[in-house]
Amino acid sequence: MYAMPLSLNAAKLTRIEIVYHPLKDLILANVKAAQQKKSIYPPVVRFLRVIFPFLERFFPGLARRLAIYLFLTPVHFPYKPAEEELLLTYQRFEGSYRGERFYYYAKGEGPALICLHGWSGRGMQFRKMGEFFVNAGYRFVFIDAPGHGKSEGKRSNLFKFAAAFEEVLSHTPNVAAVVGHSLGAASISYSISRGTQVPAFVVLGAPVIAEDILLTFSRTINASSFVHDAIRKAAVDVFDESFDDVAMQSTFREVKVPVISLHGARDTDVGLEHQDYLKRINPGLTTIRYSDLGHRSILKDERVFNDMKDWLEGLEQG
Repeated sequence: MYAMPLSLNAAKLTRIEIVYHPLKDLILANVKAAQQKKSIYPPVVRFLRVIFPFLERFFPGLARRLAIYLFLTPVHFPYKPAEEELLLTYQRFEGSYRGERFYYYAKGEGPALICLHGWSGRGMQFRKMGEFFVNAGYRFVFIDAPGHGKSEGKRSNLFKFAAAFEEVLSHTPNVAAVVGHSLGAASISYSISRGTQVPAFVVLGAPVIAEDILLTFSRTINASSFVHDAIRKAAVDVFDESFDDVAMQSTFREVKVPVISLHGARDTDVGLEHQDYLKRINPGLTTIRYSDLGHRSILKDERVFNDMKDWLEGLEQG
């Protein structure tokens, strides 16, 4: 048997006395792998990376349930004091989905932009973009998706994101375009594919390829490909939807409105191959890449905002 540490620091596992030899080899091998990733992963993730191969081998049912739970449970990042202060300058509105309240915020006058953040994000990630477009004469609307920001809920998914977006869209007049970052873009694409009408679509760092999404997740927790099958099965069992069918690789084929895709070449969360995939689906898609931007910094750069603004003005003139 072995003693499990109370600390979530994976490095402390090296001090455990492990008697059962097969477990010793397995766990210590993954301790080494986790330590090598110390600069990339926070302590909780490093701990998961150590134990997950052990769970897969000896407790596959538990590993499967844990993987599904983690896949559907966002990391919650509270608003920072400066964000709280800026939020006071926005109007707050309330929506609901299956008994859970979510919130969205608006500021400015003019054509509206509706923005939806990504997984484990929050609406205030659009704060710099918001100030830019309000000053440019737009009404800027951003959503805290269910389970994110100040909205209620502990777990979330693409369908909750899409439902919140659809409710906000239905209450927002004079929409110029909708803006999605990461999962927010995938959720908007899903909504459009199901018949939601939007005038134009701005895509920022969007995950498109279903298998790559699952591969990134499994690599993060140091899981094998068996996790992919578990998540695909859960999608059908819980949501009555195929994971691949609701991924952007499928839903974007139904998007017929003008679209611009902006992507950072330093995006380590969602590689440039995802933008390439969108271009193959829609060769007429406008694409812009930024050599020095990553997955989140793309939301803060004024070059991105100006490119969006120029594209929107081109649509108005066109």
